[in-house]
Amino acid sequence: MKIDHLLICVDAPEKKVKILTDFGLIEGEPNSHFGQGTSNRRFYFDNIYLELLYIDDLKAAQSALTKPTKIYQRFLPKTSKISPFAVCFYADDPKKNNKKFDINKFDNWAYKPKYLPSPLKIDILEAPISEPMYFFLDFISNASHKKHKEFKHKIGFKNVTNIKYLTPNHHLDSAIKTYISEHNLLEYIANDTHVFHLEFDKGMQGKTHDFQPDLPLIFSW
Repeated sequence: MKIDHLLICVDAPEKKVKILTDFGLIEGEPNSHFGQGTSNRRFYFDNIYLELLYIDDLKAAQSALTKPTKIYQRFLPKTSKISPFAVCFYADDPKKNNKKFDINKFDNWAYKPKYLPSPLKIDILEAPISEPMYFFLDFISNASHKKHKEFKHKIGFKNVTNIKYLTPNHHLDSAIKTYISEHNLLEYIANDTHVFHLEFDKGMQGKTHDFQPDLPLIFSW
């Protein structure tokens, strides 16, 4: 299992995007989630991408279809009890790894939003809202990431080589969180607030930029 993208629930998306573009990132194409009440702005790196998610239809975001995802709650005023993040996973390349991730070893449910054509679905892994929303896409592959390399950021870095999740809830609570930690997909670190710390290119330049308080995000490269 690999990380496809990291998601941050934000308000004032134009402001947040400008912060990242002023820093030196090139924005990818935005997307809208019909029937879910959300849209996004995206920034692609060679191996993962960063998604800024925002609400554009409050009624749809609170609808019976969307409600079980608890997406709306992640936009509520900041609190240590609610993570504003989500993490999307996809399967390893079977040619390189024979150990296929078995989602059925964990509590999960199939979310079928209106914007996905049948029979595509999003498998959401059960975890408390104090953790990120963890979800799995079985229709994503390594080939889906080829377009990422088209984005040459002015800041110069390319690959995310480590992801630290700074959180007030760093203790392993859910089964999937334990699995993620044991397989070094995310490094959970105690912190007063929820923050993603992304290391690029093994931190070879020894530089760090903290986007707080505007974004719960730290870059090292």
